Amino acid sequence: METTQYITVVLTATEGKTITNATHSILAKIIYLGVNDSPDNYFEISDEEADTIRTNRLVLENETLYT
Repeated sequence: METTQYITVVLTATEGKTITNATHSILAKIIYLGVNDSPDNYFEISDEEADTIRTNRLVLENETLYT
């Protein structure tokens, strides 16, 4: 029998913050990193900024769908 142990790196946002990446394609409170991912690829923004990004995405999606 083979036993393998894995270490999972978990990023948890500070209160009032949201974790994102450089392109803002990810907005989350908790992120579980994959084997080839790095915490250096992420940073925190305010929840208000994250809400603005989400709202802008919805507007853009609606414009794309209905034009």
